[in-house]
Amino acid sequence: MRRKVNVNPQYIGGGLADLKQELMADPDFQLGWNIHELVIAFGHVISEIRKGARLTQANLADRLGVDQSFIARLEAGRPDRMPTISTLIRVAKACGHELEVAFPPAKTASAEQAKTFVVSTRDYTK
Repeated sequence: MRRKVNVNPQYIGGGLADLKQELMADPDFQLGWNIHELVIAFGHVISEIRKGARLTQANLADRLGVDQSFIARLEAGRPDRMPTISTLIRVAKACGHELEVAFPPAKTASAEQAKTFVVSTRDYTK
């Protein structure tokens, strides 16, 4: 049985890039898109530091006291699985890394505001 799909005529003949460009004009959509990209980036970094530490997903899961599937979900970078700061710190430490969060100035910042603030677990953990 065929399913009928309604398509907005405005997008017929247009590409996904055109649709994305139009949607990115909406600040809420843009924020959601940027968060999604951030989650994907966290997943890649978690995978890379785990492999750099020569750990399997199961090894890392054992160190954190979680299931291997939890690590797989983190590394998959699913937007509904934004890792908490606590999880990022625990993963970093288990892989022999520290976590740093940087707050660089916006591109529109003036010279007086052009200071980057960095918070590191190195400063707060033993």
